[in-house]
Amino acid sequence: MAIAEIGQLHSRYVRLSDKFKALWTYNQFATSVYKNLLRLPLPYSIDFPAIYDSIRRVSDVIQSTAGNKAVPMIEQSERDLQRSTVPLLEADQLITPPNLRRFLDSLKRKDDKKVIFFLIKFYLYADAVEGDQRDKLDFLFTRIGEDYFEARGEYWAKDPGELRRQMESLLSARPIPHYEPKEISGMVNAFRKLKADIHAAESFEKLTERGLVDDSRTLKQKIGDQYFHPDVLLAIIDCNVTARTHFLRFYTDEERQIVEDSQRLLDNEEALARGFGESNPGLMQEISRFRQLKQEFEESRAHFNVKHNLVGQLRASMNNILAQLDRVVPAPAEEMTEATLVEMHRSDTIRRKFGEDPLLHAYLLRMFSTFEAMDPALGEEKMVVAPEAQEMRLEPWEAGTYLRLFYEKSVDPQHEELLLLFLRAAALRLKIGEEATFLAAFPPQKAIEGTLLRKVKESLDRANTYDQQFVDYLHDEINYSNATNLHQLYRSRFRLLRVFSGLWLIYDHFT
Repeated sequence: MAIAEIGQLHSRYVRLSDKFKALWTYNQFATSVYKNLLRLPLPYSIDFPAIYDSIRRVSDVIQSTAGNKAVPMIEQSERDLQRSTVPLLEADQLITPPNLRRFLDSLKRKDDKKVIFFLIKFYLYADAVEGDQRDKLDFLFTRIGEDYFEARGEYWAKDPGELRRQMESLLSARPIPHYEPKEISGMVNAFRKLKADIHAAESFEKLTERGLVDDSRTLKQKIGDQYFHPDVLLAIIDCNVTARTHFLRFYTDEERQIVEDSQRLLDNEEALARGFGESNPGLMQEISRFRQLKQEFEESRAHFNVKHNLVGQLRASMNNILAQLDRVVPAPAEEMTEATLVEMHRSDTIRRKFGEDPLLHAYLLRMFSTFEAMDPALGEEKMVVAPEAQEMRLEPWEAGTYLRLFYEKSVDPQHEELLLLFLRAAALRLKIGEEATFLAAFPPQKAIEGTLLRKVKESLDRANTYDQQFVDYLHDEINYSNATNLHQLYRSRFRLLRVFSGLWLIYDHFT
């Protein structure tokens, strides 16, 4: 055989051998996870020693005078590995990203590098790179790219030069399409901006409320093979390390406070049910949801796998319970007259500004009452994250809209209509959110009274009306040329459409 042909055979053999090591490493990993974490029998049986022997014989043949016989042997070994990949991927369906995390946490960091490299290669060779497997790869790549400084309790990204060489070596297992430099630089900048936003978060609530970590995961799932471009991957790892460090920094205090607050709620659950259960079924539903979240939180703590969104949901549930208690506990008798006068004044103010609107009056009043009790000098950013406003999940500029409508002496009439639409849409989001939660709690087979469904239909119809108004404003040249107005219009519209679609799907199930 010619030297060039021998070189080509040798390259195929090296790749074949590397792929076998990746499958063998994954087999060892899956065996451990099924035995120790899932406690299930391994769902496949593969004769790895036989495959290894056949690959080893390829090397002997390549070096011999009968080198031309190596080609069919290589092709047969490639088919054997391809067939073996199928049951391994089927077994992988039960291995979740947290399982992978727990497995690696059981290894010493100085011992896990080789394992991680071949696990990554397994997914790349198998072209299993979407969904949960993208999450697993993301964790594995980040594990390679980070160093943990125990004394400071922080993660730091490794030197980008050395890291790039490692990434390029790994990514050779699965070549990616060519992308224009502009596309890659745009994606790199997107992750750098996410990193900057995460770094700027001042508290756990800020980190979770803005959905920065969720935004990062969504983007990583959506970008396809651009994820595997070395420049993009390095930016992703850098963003991941920053998110992990901030999560750990904020979580310690948050965890302690959540444990204390949630235990107090559980200790008083019986008294709450006895005192307010009959008059406020929504409160009892929220307490039931809280108990479920609390159980998930405790289970995830036990497995060292607490997710930021679970912590945010648990905190939000506690805040919702407290907010509902605030609404159902009556004021003392001596204060009732003054409180009633204040409430009447607020209702009149809402009617003068928004007109008579029975559908949204209570929700507009809730927003107005919450913000009226705050100092306007606080600023819109701090107003929406204040404890009394958090449950409404408003945008900072929606608080700014309130300030403009009720504190500025004069607002252009045409622009005032747009500001009123923003607040009406925000109020409708609150109403739809409550109705969706209430409907979702009903057993699928249980009939719902027609009055409730008619009220839900009214909310859906109003959402359609507001959506058309948003479309009209978006087609207005004045708004289209104003980047701030355009961003606010799109965001307000899409947030309303998101809750609308959720309620519609539930409503459709019962009609």
